[in-house]
Amino acid sequence: KGEKSNIDRVSIFVGRRFLLPIQIFPDVPEDHPHNIAITYLYKKNVMKGSEDPTTGKTLFRPEETINRVEILKSVFENKRQKIHSQDELKSLQEDIFIDVKPEHWFAPYVYLAKKQEIVKGNNGLYRPADDVNLVEALKIIVHANQISLGEFQGLKSLPYPDVQSGAW
Repeated sequence: KGEKSNIDRVSIFVGRRFLLPIQIFPDVPEDHPHNIAITYLYKKNVMKGSEDPTTGKTLFRPEETINRVEILKSVFENKRQKIHSQDELKSLQEDIFIDVKPEHWFAPYVYLAKKQEIVKGNNGLYRPADDVNLVEALKIIVHANQISLGEFQGLKSLPYPDVQSGAW
């Protein structure tokens, strides 16, 4: 929620090193509440930021939402998953989704997610440009990493106040 922590510095142990807050992107200062997570994703080459056309600087844009193809790209990049090239997709002659064509830059990610049953789409559409909401992102992450949710069946307390009991 953008609130400051009462902890001055936080360290995350990654492999053999600790991650400390550093400023990689001009829009993510050291005291940003998500600095360490963003630094971790950057160091793992999962998220790289994008160039701001007005300044030429690479920005992370931490307050912006990501869309349904960006979450897939992030998940597969994090897993270092091999994806098909666009030429391979064209030669497969398979439909991905009505709104995802083999020539789209994101088609290999969507194709792999569909093949691995991480995403199913709706009425033949994937809606690649739609923002991904929290529950969709969690579902994609859980399915992509084959995390079992069996132990969470029948929870009495709700993890989030806006989640109804029994919701998928």
